[in-house]
Order: sequence, then structure tokens, then C-alpha cells
Amino acid sequence: MGGKENKNDISAVEKLYFQYTANLKYNLIYACFGIRFENIKVCFDKNYLVLFSPQFMPIYVNPRNDKIQATYRHDTILRTRREFLELLKKNSKSIIL
Repeated sequence: MGGKENKNDISAVEKLYFQYTANLKYNLIYACFGIRFENIKVCFDKNYLVLFSPQFMPIYVNPRNDKIQATYRHDTILRTRREFLELLKKNSKSIIL
């Protein structure tokens, strides 16, 4: 918190792909809370809350571990479920159909 936001692993591509294809009503929302530590006390930053769905974020798949990576704060990209699944297939080495 309070510094540069780095890319983080968001989800394993293969698991995400198969969840989205197995259940047409499946949707995933992430909630990221800002926290900091003060000695042994955990403090929540009431000004840091980020909500997002992997379907609407920039897709970068780390080729070393086949996981989607992103910063928690990012521009929203509107895309259909089908477009999202195609991007996952195109960028993944673990999804073999």
C-alpha cells in the first residue's frame, strides 16, 4: 500500500477457463483491500478498495506459470464472455482442446 503497484498473479488460466465454460452463470469478482501492519496490529485503509472481474481486465498470461497477471488498479476492458475465453485460450499454454 502507498507505493508502486506491481503485477500480481490473479488466477490460473486453465482453472478460470474451465470454471467459465462449465457453468454459464459463473462470474468472478475480486475485492482487494488495503492493509498495513503497525507492530502486531493489522490496519485496513478505508480509502483502498478495488473490485474487478478478470473478464474485464487487461489479459497478460505469465508464460512461466500460466497465470493471469495484472495490477489491482487497471482500466476496464469491456468484452463478452466468448471474447474473454478466446483470449485465455490464445494466451495459455495449458489449455489444450
